[in-house]
Amino acid sequence: RDEGITVWYSVPSALMLVTRAAAGGSFPGLRAVVFAGEVYPTKHLRALRALVPDAVLWNLYGPTETNVCTYYRVDELPEDDRTIPIGRACENTEVFAIRPDGGVAGMGEEGELYVRGSSVMRGYWGRPERSAESLVQNPAAPHLPELVYRTGDLVKLRSDGNYDFLGRRDHQVKSR
Repeated sequence: RDEGITVWYSVPSALMLVTRAAAGGSFPGLRAVVFAGEVYPTKHLRALRALVPDAVLWNLYGPTETNVCTYYRVDELPEDDRTIPIGRACENTEVFAIRPDGGVAGMGEEGELYVRGSSVMRGYWGRPERSAESLVQNPAAPHLPELVYRTGDLVKLRSDGNYDFLGRRDHQVKSR
């Protein structure tokens, strides 16, 4: 507040701490709040919205292996505790979901999120086996000689073209 920053970009957990510490104050200079790295619980996002009513909120999604690959502008918050979408693909990136049977998931179907594009890593340093597990032939276009990244994240495509994050296929847990 003292520095008059106009854009804030951090993980949701840091923003939740700021929201608690602000104790009813506001940040009138903020025009954009961008968050990524973890799910932002909707009840805490409501508290942030109250603190910065005029700022544009952006939810960015992307594992380390792809950097940011989807984005979602948060215009409205659900009235319940459903999480907000992770959004749609960024420029020069394509995301799609693959069902357990290997087909491309359509609207409303659950699948694992795959990413293709220039931001996808080339592999894990010194770990060819791990690279081969995560970077696979594109199942949506098997005729193309390209590798895509299997995120391990389960998603569902909404009718508005945005993806909802549902969880992990491998039960990976982030700690600290």
